[in-house]
Amino acid sequence: MSRYSKELSAELLKLNSSHSLENFQYKSTERLNRLAGPVWSSRIGRWLIYPALAGQIKADIFHVLDQSHANLCWTLEPARTVVTCHDIIPLLALKGKLQMPRRKLSTYPFLLASMKRAAHIIAISESTKQGLIEEANFNPEKITVIHYGLNPCFISIPQTQKHNDADFIREQLKLPKFAKIILHVGTANRYKNNPAIIHALSYLLKEERFANLFLVRLGADFFSDEQLLINQLGIRDRIIYGGRVNSDEILSRYYRGADVFIFPSLWEGFGWPPLEAMSCGTPVITSDVASLPEVVGDAALTVSPEDYAGLAKQIAEVLSNEPLRETMIAKGLLQSRKFRWKENAEQTLAVYERVHQSKLSAK
Repeated sequence: MSRYSKELSAELLKLNSSHSLENFQYKSTERLNRLAGPVWSSRIGRWLIYPALAGQIKADIFHVLDQSHANLCWTLEPARTVVTCHDIIPLLALKGKLQMPRRKLSTYPFLLASMKRAAHIIAISESTKQGLIEEANFNPEKITVIHYGLNPCFISIPQTQKHNDADFIREQLKLPKFAKIILHVGTANRYKNNPAIIHALSYLLKEERFANLFLVRLGADFFSDEQLLINQLGIRDRIIYGGRVNSDEILSRYYRGADVFIFPSLWEGFGWPPLEAMSCGTPVITSDVASLPEVVGDAALTVSPEDYAGLAKQIAEVLSNEPLRETMIAKGLLQSRKFRWKENAEQTLAVYERVHQSKLSAK
């Protein structure tokens, strides 16, 4: 969300328009933290203080950049308010279609009701738009799809230089000199479908030709039951946890140095990592569900997230079929060029102008 705010704001300011832009974000005070403690301070700030302060702002258009703050729609003037919806994963979890901690779901019905008050919704994928319509009965005429952009640091480099990034990964994580690297980047959420990654690796390691194969995981570590599965399958020494990478420049080196990037999520509102990997010139294998086929187009291989053996088969094909790799890399670079923050900002500004015009027409 911070990246979305930063990149969109920067590009909006570059546009040649008569509009001015002001960012407003509530931050809890040290005094409130001392009085209420960090947990209650956060709750009081989110649900009481932030809406009260936001309601005092004067503007032609208000843009709530994240649906988790859609409660602001009760103090902002609805006819002037736009909300960006990044996914409907909590709603799917409430309906039992995905798994999420219950504590994260209690306020979501209220947030959905709050979003419906807004003049317009920006959905970051066609899949997210359809989810709002089909799962929550949103009016399709009030939703515009505007894809994310892509950070320009995620770029491909000549093949000779990519070897340097592969060596960088091996040195950082103390891997063997000729290790083949499967890369996955994920947060601490069950819908990231880690069991598919673990089982697929286990299948591959049964073949002698993949004796030097390793899985590198960046982001959140595996859950405890997944750690147990790794131990049961006897593949602990082939899974390397690289931790959280806060620098996009370093993350791009991991993408470029990997032999294949996999992302078998059960659901994604958009799915930045496959796009970032493709932009870095790395073959991608991802799920055939939700927004992921929309994002990767025909540039990646897709597979059912429950088909662990199918995922392993596709990884094997990418690792061993050089013409396929070259085709996927070329298509991936073309596909990734479709996602730019400049276009995102232009389309977002068009939504602002449409909402503003509707407000004027209603007078």
